Parts: sequence; C-alpha cells; structure tokens
Amino acid sequence: MSDQNRTLKDRKLKNLRKIMWIIFAGISVSLLVLMVPLMIVLGGPESSVWMVPSPTGDLVSMFPFLLLSPLMLIGFVGVVLLVIYYIFKYRLERDEELFL
Repeated sequence: MSDQNRTLKDRKLKNLRKIMWIIFAGISVSLLVLMVPLMIVLGGPESSVWMVPSPTGDLVSMFPFLLLSPLMLIGFVGVVLLVIYYIFKYRLERDEELFL
C-alpha cells in the first residue's frame, strides 16, 4: 500500500473521529441540559414526585435511577458511535466503497 493511500485513509479516519466527537458532545450536552432542569423543577430526591411503591409496600425513591438514566443513555450513544466508527474503519481498510 502506498504512503499516499495510507495518509488519505488516515485523514478520512481523523475527520470521521472529529465528526463522531462532535455528535457525541452535542447529544451529551443536550441530554444534560434537558435533564438537570427537569430534576430541579420536580424538586429533587426529597420530593414525593420521586416516590413509587415497591413490591414490599414501602415507598422507594426513583431519584437514583432518574439521575443515572441520562448517563446510561450517553454511554449507549457512545457505544453506538464507536461501532459506527469501527464499521467505517473496517470498510476503509478493505478498500471498499463506503457508501454503496
């Protein structure tokens, strides 16, 4: 493989990484910007809005789950973008046309 072909692939992968980071940052920031005010408006963990009955009959706070749910969603988005990146990388290394 020639050096020119290699550098072209490296540049394409570098640009793809930049695009993926921008997408990931945009989704992450928008999720956090939307979720934090929602939690503040609903009153935090001491509010009765966060309490749900458990199978034992006790009231259980859903605040930890609602606090971790945006983080889990951000992690899921990151994994999906990583898989997309490796698919593109694999197709570039095999010298296939990226967009059929």
